[in-house]
Amino acid sequence: MDFKNISVLLEKYKNILPGDGVVKDALISVLSIFGIELKKENIKISRGLVYINCDFTTKSKIFVNKIEIMRSLREVLGKKTPVDII
Repeated sequence: MDFKNISVLLEKYKNILPGDGVVKDALISVLSIFGIELKKENIKISRGLVYINCDFTTKSKIFVNKIEIMRSLREVLGKKTPVDII
C-alpha cells in the first residue's frame, strides 16, 4: 500500500467546509454569547455564505456585531469558517 497516494487523495478533502449542522451549531452558540437567540431552521448555508431568516431586530443585532461574531466563529471553526453572514 502506497501511503503517498493516500495523502494526495486526502489533501483534496482538506478544504471542504464542515457540515451544515456543525456550522449552524457553532453560529447558534456564538450568537448566544451576544444575547441573540436563533433556531437552526432560520439558518441556511450555501457556498460558504450564511443566510439568516429572522425578524429585522434580530438581524440588526447580528449585523451590528458581525465582525465580532465572525471572529468568534473563526476561533471555533478555524479556516473552514463561512466567508460572510447575509
